[in-house]
Amino acid sequence: MTFNSEGSITSWIKQKYNDKKKPIQILQSFDEGSYRYKTINKFDDNGRLVEEIMFDSNDKIIHKITNKYNELGKLIERLEFDDHDILTATDIYKYDTEGNEIESLSNTLNTSIKQKRIFINDTACMCIVVTQFTNDKFDWNELHKYDRNGNEIEHSDYDLNGLRRYCLLKKYDKWGNIIDELSYFNRNLTSKTKYIYF
Repeated sequence: MTFNSEGSITSWIKQKYNDKKKPIQILQSFDEGSYRYKTINKFDDNGRLVEEIMFDSNDKIIHKITNKYNELGKLIERLEFDDHDILTATDIYKYDTEGNEIESLSNTLNTSIKQKRIFINDTACMCIVVTQFTNDKFDWNELHKYDRNGNEIEHSDYDLNGLRRYCLLKKYDKWGNIIDELSYFNRNLTSKTKYIYF
């Protein structure tokens, strides 16, 4: 629950789980009253989300999402439907033989916007480069760097000219808990966060 300065409830979420501790029903509201949104999730025998349906407070469908997976359990297709069960968006994911994502294709049908992301995995440098195109035009590059334990230590965004516009640096303790974050925009420090654990 979330409260305002006067102590009144401003939002709440209730979740119901199956025997595998997966959320099969989620109720959400933005006031003290009854729920505004209800989400029903279906999972396969391996605990993977295969269907998500969102309803309004009158139990009318708002949208539906279905997911398909490959034999390695990787998500390969995500379809979104509107309240009339008409397909509105598609996401297709491709992987290499080791299971690393190498490409994703997103298509928003009612706007004719097509987005493509290409992933380059450099295991030697422990980094991933992500390049996005919209309708075949270059948008931006992302760089993700990781430490030997698989923790992300840097996330940087680059513009059309190859200039870094955003950077997030992270530090971890020996147990893998994040302890420091530094955020930069156009080379200027915008925020500094320290995490303390008890």
